[in-house]
Amino acid sequence: MKARRSIGLKVRGPHGVIQGYNGIAVADAENQVIVAANVAGSVHEGDLLPGMIDELKTAMQNITGKEEPLENVTILGDTGYFSEKNLEEAQARGVDVLIPDQQFRKWDESFKDQKCHGKRRYTKEDFTYNEDDNTYTCPAGKRLEYKGHMEDECKSLSPVLQTLNTVRK
Repeated sequence: MKARRSIGLKVRGPHGVIQGYNGIAVADAENQVIVAANVAGSVHEGDLLPGMIDELKTAMQNITGKEEPLENVTILGDTGYFSEKNLEEAQARGVDVLIPDQQFRKWDESFKDQKCHGKRRYTKEDFTYNEDDNTYTCPAGKRLEYKGHMEDECKSLSPVLQTLNTVRK
């Protein structure tokens, strides 16, 4: 029987596909010092939260000498860590966590006036129309073919270039 090594994950980037790992760190907000760390060989590291809580507790016990160093501490996580299982695991460990769900911008009142949740979207005014050949020039200077009308979720492009194919001469 042959032993199998974990090969990590494959990440597509601007220079092709690379093999790698996701690094996960827990930092003390007050001192901005990493107090626990781990490496994940998968794209979704959210499943590692319970183990990271355990690792954090052990590290903080060693640092502070307290039996329950996470008492009266709130752990913050990004939306990638939100799941019912993670919330239940944190509760079972007696740890307070604050992790927004993936849809929080849709129901959180503080985001109601933000269009497209803060993402920069180009509008028709950002493109220059060229009547001679019915093309547009984008902000980067590329010539784009006009393909038709459509509206995006934020209704910021009307009309919009459905595809951004560079016009070949």
